[in-house]
Amino acid sequence: MRNKGREQQITRFYNLIDPARPISFDKDVPEAALDGDKVYVSDLHEDGFDVPRKSLQKAIVRTASADRYFFSGMRGSGKTTELRRLQHDLAETGEWVVFYTDMSEYLPLNAAVQIGDFLLVVVSALADEVHLRDGEDFKSIGPIARFVQFLTSEVQIEGLEWSIDTLLGKFGLKAKIKDNPSFQQELQQITRRRIDRIVAESRAFVDGLVDYVRGRSAGSETRVLYVVDSVERLQGIGDEAKKVFDSVENLFNAHRDKLRFDVLDVVYSVPPHISAATAAGAGRVYSLPMIRVFERPPTNSHGAPSQAGLGKMLRVLDLRCDYWRGLIAEEHMRELARVSGGDLRELFSLARETLNLLDPDDDAHFPAPAAAIEQCKKLRRNQFGLIPVNHMDWLKRVAETHGHALPSIEELGTLAQLFDGKLILKYRNGEDWYDVHPLLWEQVDRHAVATR
Repeated sequence: MRNKGREQQITRFYNLIDPARPISFDKDVPEAALDGDKVYVSDLHEDGFDVPRKSLQKAIVRTASADRYFFSGMRGSGKTTELRRLQHDLAETGEWVVFYTDMSEYLPLNAAVQIGDFLLVVVSALADEVHLRDGEDFKSIGPIARFVQFLTSEVQIEGLEWSIDTLLGKFGLKAKIKDNPSFQQELQQITRRRIDRIVAESRAFVDGLVDYVRGRSAGSETRVLYVVDSVERLQGIGDEAKKVFDSVENLFNAHRDKLRFDVLDVVYSVPPHISAATAAGAGRVYSLPMIRVFERPPTNSHGAPSQAGLGKMLRVLDLRCDYWRGLIAEEHMRELARVSGGDLRELFSLARETLNLLDPDDDAHFPAPAAAIEQCKKLRRNQFGLIPVNHMDWLKRVAETHGHALPSIEELGTLAQLFDGKLILKYRNGEDWYDVHPLLWEQVDRHAVATR
């Protein structure tokens, strides 16, 4: 007989832990999102006195002049949620106006980026956010007209007629960049020859936007923050991967000072490997490690489970659903949390995959038996695919030393690949340390023995 009640429970829990479902801190939570006031856990990344998002917030508030900040985190570490929380907390003070942009909506993620086209997208996306907030009257302000006039005279490109609507609308400049690689390349050729003017005019445009925002809010003392998220998602495919990687490195290192504005604070999300390459003059990169589900291990061993870290991950589940233990017993969910490596997104995916293995009409399947957990782990392990010998050698060095094992800055691209594929995970106990994904421990250990 069909167990409709259990199927409904599974479906509800399945959707409450959808890795793609965002957390919203807005007063009116969108239907597709989860209410941050109910499900947000504030201390997931706490390390002694340091909570990265709170440290970043204090630095922003306490710095009298506008500055630019870097915030990084591996995929699944909760970076976007933390940036959204930063936006909410500053706006709640009444002293800040905060805008947020997901750059993956504006930039092609598999194409190289340069400072000229990046700046144009950043400032036009900011203007979009102000326009969405204030409506059509915003189009009549002087700074927009002056910036469009500059673009018309200095950035002439076939197929684009500059106008206020072209600058603001998602179907103008930004759509052409995102959907047309040849257009982006042509734009880069033009802006490369005019980069100093573009930087100066972009800063003047932003000055005008901030003056306008202040005039529409509490007054001249209001500070404005712009969160530029998802830049770390820029990554090429195949032969283009190195070009895109090098372009992102160049953007945040050689051109980092061009990303600063005089009266606008900006937080840029950056890839987790940036902190390894960024020169000291760039300042601190505020970085989210994975949730620390392991104690820091000595060399040549793996860490014992951290019950405190695992408890934090289960707390996330508790706030989303009060009956999940009837579907997957706590001891088995702890095991899934452990082999996730502290990656919430991966824990959600593992739990959902486990539920997909079960028959809701079979009482023997609930809570999920150990055999189902083991099968789910095997399926996830298979997703890593074939790992080249040189990558296995790298993973061996990480497992033995718990450093990132970067032999030279020239191989930073390989480290970025290993981070992005989650073969290497980053943790923190006062100092950063690393380990390979727990589902690869046995394979890497066998490789280490075979090559000695």
